[in-house]
Amino acid sequence: MSALTQWFNQRTQGTGPNRRARRITIVAVARRLAIALWRYLKDGVIPKGAQLKPA
Repeated sequence: MSALTQWFNQRTQGTGPNRRARRITIVAVARRLAIALWRYLKDGVIPKGAQLKPA
């Protein structure tokens, strides 16, 4: 399980039926993914816990 998945699960664990909190967390995950993608494209840094498939 990636660090980003663990972070998301920890953040949404106690929200219960609170949809607003879950949506805010989803936007935060999208932002983190965009940053990770930018770092990969710019510097070739693979995010910790990511698994690449062979081409």
